Amino acid sequence: MALIVDSSVVLAWALDTQANPLTRMSLVKVITEGFMAPHHFPIEVANGLLRAERQHRASRNENDLFLLELKKMDFQLDEPIDADRLDTIVTLGRQYMLSGYDAAYLELALRTRLPLATRDNALSEATKKAGGVLFSPSL
Repeated sequence: MALIVDSSVVLAWALDTQANPLTRMSLVKVITEGFMAPHHFPIEVANGLLRAERQHRASRNENDLFLLELKKMDFQLDEPIDADRLDTIVTLGRQYMLSGYDAAYLELALRTRLPLATRDNALSEATKKAGGVLFSPSL
């Protein structure tokens, strides 16, 4: 796997209005090399797509087509979170003021040492402070 991708990046793949150089280059990279995400990733993506539909930022058809494309991508979900990793995620969330969802991305990035692609500023800052690697369009 080339990198870890959070739902903010994947939703930008689905919603052209959210795209930027980081999201475009991460898509190019994962098409050829794949990506990894925490176990809860599909639920976050589903929630974002449903919100986009309700807010009329995407149609049902557009989201369905995107899901077909996402299914074709080479991606791996991390194992379900056990009690020890849950402790680590809670600790990271407390230390860097992150949600449990974002702390799970940080934990995965630190454990695997893969670059993390995110559009979330708090998660980006936490990753830098924790010694993780952020994906950038120049990587």
